[in-house]
Amino acid sequence: PFSTYALEMTAYINRALEITVTAQDPNANDNVQWDFLPFDQLLKDHFSISWPDAYICSGGTRSGQNCTCSDFSCGNSFCPGGTCIQNSANSCPANPCTRKLVWTPAPYTEFLNPSTLQFVARDIPVNEFAVGGAVAAAADPQSDSPLTIVVNVNMPPQFESPTPRYVCEGGTLAGTDYRAKSSCTPQCEEQGGGTCNPPYFEVEIGQTLCFTVQASDREPGSTIDILFLSEGQEYVSPPATRISISELLPTTALEEVNGVVQEVLVTNPVQRSWCFTPNTADAGNLYQSCFVATNPGSGLVPEATTEVNCVNILVRSTNPLFDNPSPANESTITGYVGCPLEFHMAAIKNDTAQYELLVNPTDTYYYTFAGGTTSTPGVPRGAVFYTADSTDVTLTYLFTWVPEEEQEGLYLVCFSTSDSFLINSQQRCVFLDIVRCLRCVKNGESLEEIAQLYNTHWLELYTINPSIHQNPGHIIPGHILNVGILYRTPKLQDVSSLADYLHTTAGDIRRLNPDVLSDEEVIDPFRRVCIMPQVCGSDCGNAGYCNRSPLFGVEEVIA
Repeated sequence: PFSTYALEMTAYINRALEITVTAQDPNANDNVQWDFLPFDQLLKDHFSISWPDAYICSGGTRSGQNCTCSDFSCGNSFCPGGTCIQNSANSCPANPCTRKLVWTPAPYTEFLNPSTLQFVARDIPVNEFAVGGAVAAAADPQSDSPLTIVVNVNMPPQFESPTPRYVCEGGTLAGTDYRAKSSCTPQCEEQGGGTCNPPYFEVEIGQTLCFTVQASDREPGSTIDILFLSEGQEYVSPPATRISISELLPTTALEEVNGVVQEVLVTNPVQRSWCFTPNTADAGNLYQSCFVATNPGSGLVPEATTEVNCVNILVRSTNPLFDNPSPANESTITGYVGCPLEFHMAAIKNDTAQYELLVNPTDTYYYTFAGGTTSTPGVPRGAVFYTADSTDVTLTYLFTWVPEEEQEGLYLVCFSTSDSFLINSQQRCVFLDIVRCLRCVKNGESLEEIAQLYNTHWLELYTINPSIHQNPGHIIPGHILNVGILYRTPKLQDVSSLADYLHTTAGDIRRLNPDVLSDEEVIDPFRRVCIMPQVCGSDCGNAGYCNRSPLFGVEEVIA
């Protein structure tokens, strides 16, 4: 084979370096083969090196892989289920023999720099001469001195710990982390079948998220700068007013000074810290912070600048929700005048954010008999809303109300739960139906006292409550009394006309039906109103002796 060569070359990160080698044997009958023998064994089978094998398997379990032999003599024993064929990307062994090595140096991969690559050309001899009528054995293979090429890789700075790392998700390399996307993609995605994801952080509103980026250069004495970009690649960067970035900071290293190992400051590697403090305007937003490291003397050129690395940042939002045992939204709870009406309103933090959970009544809507509504802030008059229980993630309030006379009717009471930042809230409303014509007996009340509240006489109450006929003087707390009867209107008429028709007053009708707002209000046919039938003063039933008029604190006059 041919004479020895020694070369020096320069390569660049992420750029293909192509080296073509050719060897020829003067003996035309001999074939020539090239072997690649890098001094750095890490490059022998590295993914960044392309050195096509002479023979590969076609089909079988090792299809596309080397047959691990130098000629066809090995047959198919190295290709289970397939066939050993010559690689179209490699014409050797041949004479002459030409092969091409392609090296695309990748950042964040371990190799010596400069790297020494060695190529050895050897022949595959045959014996062309017969000796004594017989064919003698072929001569031993001969090889030339190694062709040595020293490659100096011109490398930009590289990120290193504690810089946040990319992570492989899924595939055979799931969970493996990488210093940069360029090292993650070929291994995680191309080899492992996974997805390469940037570093990911979550931060609470009002808290500060910080991370440190550190970069080094393999060339001693290099100057390094770390730059944070104003925009992300996939998402926007956080608002600049809420970001703080440190100055370029040196790191520490151990060096021997006068025979003593000391910790000293060095400017290779260097680091910078990035901090972000979100406020309520950032809630739920996904941001991206991107950065590069560069040799400032060379400018922002690929040969002197790292690829762009990014960090994804989610600002946690709030999601307060009503929870059990809260009544369902727009459900109806039935109540009675004089009886306590109670229910709980409970809320839960359906998130991981840090905030104070709030539950408040917002408005009360009262439905009038004519179909309109009136509204007041908070809870109905006389109702109380207070804390019953609380934990770090839940809050329970108790609503309690004892409706009074002239509070009958339909109410819609609305509540809101929210976070203390007032970012998100949920509303829930509950119908409260305070039934007309019914009243709950309170502790200590007598039939006479109740009658006075409704401008009537105890005999009239007695008349419409058969359940107390045995002993009208003994009514117990919690007993539900009729304080009127439901009357279905036969025709369209106003309240005054209806009162005349029923021998009562418009005031008495409105007292039992507080959702009727005026004497002139027109009531549609077939509506149900609460009416106290007039018994006192009537000729029938021997009730003419009682008088319902002198009530409300005035001594009863017995005829």
